[in-house]
Amino acid sequence: MLFLLFSALGLNTPPNFPQLPAGYEWKDYGPHTIPDKYYDAYRPDYTLPVLKDSSSLPYAFELGDLKFDLGKGDSLYGGVSYMANPTRDLYSLDFSKGILWVDWGVHKEQDLTPNTLLNYYLVRARRFLIMDFLALPETPVEQISIGNEPAYRIRSYWWHYQCDGAGQRVGSLTFYFIHTERWDFQISCGTSIYTFTAGPPPGLDPEVTDSLRAIWEPEKTYPNNIRELERAVEQTFRPK
Repeated sequence: MLFLLFSALGLNTPPNFPQLPAGYEWKDYGPHTIPDKYYDAYRPDYTLPVLKDSSSLPYAFELGDLKFDLGKGDSLYGGVSYMANPTRDLYSLDFSKGILWVDWGVHKEQDLTPNTLLNYYLVRARRFLIMDFLALPETPVEQISIGNEPAYRIRSYWWHYQCDGAGQRVGSLTFYFIHTERWDFQISCGTSIYTFTAGPPPGLDPEVTDSLRAIWEPEKTYPNNIRELERAVEQTFRPK
């Protein structure tokens, strides 16, 4: 099945490319598949202030090695990222112990159908991960509770593929939607589990390129600690 999909999409995968668990299948989710209203549902029409620390956040939880990194928000809307080595830069993400994002907005009365929840998930996946493909199980939306609040969970995998296949990354992504009387929270847990780079980037001095090729390791795998991030959210996340 995967071989046929890759052939149809014209993709070249490395020999040790990670296999998906049973029940998951890669699919291209372009931005055109998501209605605009889901992008704008929790984005206010004014500029949010930059948050310098976590003291004013409308929630609390324990994240172990992850630290407050970058955030904007107020008591009504906002978003914050957490990672092991904060960079203050959304384009320099450190996946060493995973990355976690929390978004919040004033509670909306809406029918939380599986399709609605999938659209919110896709918005977060496209906004925070440079990915081309996502893999979801046949029934992706699970209803759970977090801190005595109703919640929904979507577990998935993401795959970033450069146009020539020279660079590829694969990881896990778990998404939560938690609705309370005052706020709606969207939480995304992301890890990287595999990278492939065909060789040194173009444009380097030939001597530098030759030196790098001598020690180049095209493929690397990383421990998948997505369950640790899930436990942190499901066991310790509490709205204030």
